[in-house]
Amino acid sequence: MPMSKTTFRAKHVIYNRNGISGRPFWTVLFEYEEEGDRMPNMVALVPTDAKLDGPDVECFVVDADRPSLNWRGDRFFPQVRAAIKAHRKTA
Repeated sequence: MPMSKTTFRAKHVIYNRNGISGRPFWTVLFEYEEEGDRMPNMVALVPTDAKLDGPDVECFVVDADRPSLNWRGDRFFPQVRAAIKAHRKTA
């Protein structure tokens, strides 16, 4: 059985802060495609104090076009983490 093709493309990586004393977080807007199902506006939220390495995952993902669809953050965390790390190197 052939493996399904998946693609992940980060469009924007943004640092956010929730007010003056709120918990800061990263927002990653990305598109994802798997087996022909294209999701062009996925949003991942990752608190800045979340571990970017290791097994513990704190990543929340929703489809901006279909907000009632939530996704397991650990499904996208490796790609989201890579996008955050790449952004931090260039910022």
